[in-house]
This record gives sequence, structure tokens and C-alpha cells, in this order.
Amino acid sequence: MTKDDCTEGNKFDDQIAIFSFIDNGKYLVRDAGWYGIPYRALIPRGLDNVLIAGRMMTVDTVAHNSTRNTTCCLICGHAAGAAAAMAPRAGKAPSEVDAEELRQHLIKGGALLEPKDEPLEN
Repeated sequence: MTKDDCTEGNKFDDQIAIFSFIDNGKYLVRDAGWYGIPYRALIPRGLDNVLIAGRMMTVDTVAHNSTRNTTCCLICGHAAGAAAAMAPRAGKAPSEVDAEELRQHLIKGGALLEPKDEPLEN
């Protein structure tokens, strides 16, 4: 992920989480919005059967200012843990987990992959 992914509020087909805070006073998410975190950011290059989340994610410095935060680490860790459980059940490596199946699993478990208009309503 890059600074532009965060500041422009980019969305991704394989996003497994959303976030909106950048812990750096020079940068904000466009229109006080949010950005998506793609599943592929949790898959390290050159390693099999490994997923990463939080501070170790594949991001540049400004994106790291956002993804290093506790809440972002928690939601990405949730996705990584779910994918790690799904992979062996499907006989696949984590990098082969179907992102849409993972997304549906996360949604079923209550994860928000898009913000709610009224967060206090069910």
C-alpha cells in the first residue's frame, strides 16, 4: 500500500478491512473518508504459508503511519487469522485463499468492509 492509497481513499476488490486514520499531521484521507486494505498486502513476497498484519504489512512510510495503529493491526490480524484457518481447510496456501470467500467470511463475522451510514444502528 502507498501514501496515495491511503490519502486518496482507494478501494480494492480484495479488501479485507477499512481504515480512516493516518497518524501523521501532514496527511489526511480525502474528504475525511476511508480507504480499503487489500488482502494482498498481508501476503509477503518470497515466503509460503505466511501472512503478515499490522506493522509488518507491505506498505510505504505514510501508509505505515496508519496501518501501525492498534485498531488497524486488530482488523488486519482478524483477516489474517481467518485466512490462515481457511487455507488448510481448502488445501491451499494462504496466498491462494479466495479473497471474495474471505471477505464473505469476515462480513458474516461482523467485520465492516464498508462504513455504515449510521454506526450506532444495527
